[in-house]
Amino acid sequence: MRKRTEILSIRKVVDTCLVDTYGNGFESLKNQLAFLPLQDILNIC
Repeated sequence: MRKRTEILSIRKVVDTCLVDTYGNGFESLKNQLAFLPLQDILNIC
């Protein structure tokens, strides 16, 4: 369940990033993804 929550959280961050058109949202995205396992990120793509 925790992993699903993390994935949904990442999806929300990505959606926010797209809305911000690579402005501050992109920096926020990188900061929030930095502490997540890379494999989890790749599974979403």
